[in-house]
Amino acid sequence: MKLPLFERAAATPDAWALRGDGDSVATWAETADIVGRLASAIQAFDLGPARRVLVVARNHPATVV
Repeated sequence: MKLPLFERAAATPDAWALRGDGDSVATWAETADIVGRLASAIQAFDLGPARRVLVVARNHPATVV
């Protein structure tokens, strides 16, 4: 499955994907890496395709990276 996040990260890895207050910036490569690691960690629980997972996080770039 092609996901736009990973396609964008491959095309422009050093461009900023998330930007917050001050100097808080995350590149597309950093964002894709953390999203991939989070997805792998969730898959490790072997919940099956019918289960839903809730991720509660602050709305801030530092939360992602």
